[in-house]
Amino acid sequence: MQVEDSELKVKRELMTKGKETDFESDASGMLQYKGRVCVPHDVELRKSILEGVTQE
Repeated sequence: MQVEDSELKVKRELMTKGKETDFESDASGMLQYKGRVCVPHDVELRKSILEGVTQE
């Protein structure tokens, strides 16, 4: 889903050009900001993640 998010696409492009130093890509290609996974701007996905965290 990260590859479909327009804002994350821009961040990935800037990262590869060396203009976004706080972003990195892990071995699987997952975009991270300061070591944390970037979650696309998808309301249902974010809601699902939050529900999963609160159930643990």
